Amino acid sequence: TDTCEEWNRVYFPLWAAIKLQEGDTLCLLDPRLKGKADEEELSRVCRIAGWCIQDLECSRPSMGEVVQQLEGVLDVSIPPIPALLQKLVDDELAGDTYYYTTI
Repeated sequence: TDTCEEWNRVYFPLWAAIKLQEGDTLCLLDPRLKGKADEEELSRVCRIAGWCIQDLECSRPSMGEVVQQLEGVLDVSIPPIPALLQKLVDDELAGDTYYYTTI
């Protein structure tokens, strides 16, 4: 979909955090996989990644917790958008746009 193709025009970590909050993790899947992935596993690893990039160290899971989360032993809730990325979201809502460029 068009919303899945926005990533090449927007700062990817910001876009990924927003898609995670919206529950639209299939958009984060490498397009070369052509949608061939377990949606629950994809959602789980994206939520884990979101917790691993939290601003405060105490908010991040330990490696042992990450392993248990990956194995499905521990549940993983949707993480909050990290403060730095939230600032970018707020700026974007105010009209600023962050573009992704390649060299």
